[in-house]
Amino acid sequence: MKSTNFLMQEHKFILRALDVLDAISASAERHGKLDEGDAVRVLDFLCWFGDAHHQAKEEEILFPALKGAAAAQKRPVQHMILEHEQERALIEQLQTAVSYPAQTSSVPRSGITFTKRTRFFLKSLVRCWIPPQTTKLWPG
Repeated sequence: MKSTNFLMQEHKFILRALDVLDAISASAERHGKLDEGDAVRVLDFLCWFGDAHHQAKEEEILFPALKGAAAAQKRPVQHMILEHEQERALIEQLQTAVSYPAQTSSVPRSGITFTKRTRFFLKSLVRCWIPPQTTKLWPG
């Protein structure tokens, strides 16, 4: 089995965690209350599995190997590194939104901030780059 197959499988786990994050966000909007415990657990998974485990392998092993081929094949290695940095920054913002709840309001400010940032995180960034990375960069 190719090592990239393992990375593609890990993308499926990360996408599943993003589905759960999306459900937590939708529930917070519907019910006016963020389940902070669940949100923290998913964000912890994304930090430790998604970043420390998965992205570390990409950045320390795969990307350096691709850089040699990148010039000839025009593969977007630098762009993928930027996407990883954007993802880390957004996860940090989501963690901050969960860590500092508002004292007043029927929908806690942290819940509103969390749902807005989660929506941006899911639609604008991660779900837009995992599928192309998997299908175009590492075709079967």
